[in-house]
Amino acid sequence: SDDGKQASAYCEAHPNWVAIPINQAIKGKPVPVSGGRMVVVMHGSQCHAFSEARGTWDTVSLPDGEKATPVMNSDSVSVHSPTKGDFVFKDAWGKWFTSEEIKAGKVAEHLAQANSKSPDSPSPVGRHPPNRTTL
Repeated sequence: SDDGKQASAYCEAHPNWVAIPINQAIKGKPVPVSGGRMVVVMHGSQCHAFSEARGTWDTVSLPDGEKATPVMNSDSVSVHSPTKGDFVFKDAWGKWFTSEEIKAGKVAEHLAQANSKSPDSPSPVGRHPPNRTTL
């Protein structure tokens, strides 16, 4: 938004703007980055990622003093923390997971629970129109 207090993303698959608050206590300007179907906002020790498939944002927060620098691929984003390890966000998941959580099967549990709550949610497979992000 123009006031810098939130970031918003829009996608035709979810015909509305979805906002996420920006932590005003973190110094520095939020930086939006997009690539493929992915949109993230880097902001100090936080990285906000938008899931076009789910129409939701999720945030990974690293310890104070660490910078959340995303590495983007066509369908995923990863962030490395020297003290907490690796975090991965995939469009289909709509949520950040640690590498340990992925190995432990937490992604499958999350998707089963998310799909049971909203059986009409759009499929993460198929055509995804471009999205837009504003700060």
